[in-house]
Amino acid sequence: IAPRCYESWLPKRRHVRYAGYHELAYLRKNVFSPDENIAIKSGIKTDKDNFLIRLVSWQANHDVGENGFSTELTQQLVTKLASLGNVMITSESGLPNSLRGYEYTGDISNMHHVLAHCRLYVGESATMASEAAVLGVPALYVANTGRGYTNEQESRYALVKNVVELKWDKINAAIEQMLLLSKEKIAKKRATLLKDTVDVSDFIVECVESYPQFLNVYQQSEGV
Repeated sequence: IAPRCYESWLPKRRHVRYAGYHELAYLRKNVFSPDENIAIKSGIKTDKDNFLIRLVSWQANHDVGENGFSTELTQQLVTKLASLGNVMITSESGLPNSLRGYEYTGDISNMHHVLAHCRLYVGESATMASEAAVLGVPALYVANTGRGYTNEQESRYALVKNVVELKWDKINAAIEQMLLLSKEKIAKKRATLLKDTVDVSDFIVECVESYPQFLNVYQQSEGV
């Protein structure tokens, strides 16, 4: 079972595709409601725009051969966003002294409430970029290699911008582009995304409970 945005090979007659993303299983409207009070307690400011930066450790198997933001690049990003509002950094590795004042100090379990109240997400985590998109928050996924789901969230819904060159001019241009989106446009794009995708949790339950008949029906409908 794979999302329609999966770009690699799948065996014929042995797979089913669905319209959606893993993140919809726990962030769709019927299962998650952002709480502003929780977001405020965790660092969100109500009198200005909020920006979340995510830095990863690059220790996962799929990160082999990749690297992320340099300290200099992170500093440029923080300087830019801090001039526009409140900046929070969540990092899997320690931050240099010059950036520790921006470190997210809220409970990690409240992160989705915080993310939902941000103006923009910028980070090395594709998962969090996708989480931002399904929550209706514009996102920049900055990494040398892309992901099928963030590619689709850019091409279909324009809620994610994939930046594959870790260069400040590319990142800055992408930030400026995403900040042009009005709240009204963002809301419409998110509504389109939600209408265009399935309830992933319900889909998986249906697959399990009706297997293998469900598999056959989907394969026939897609001509697999």
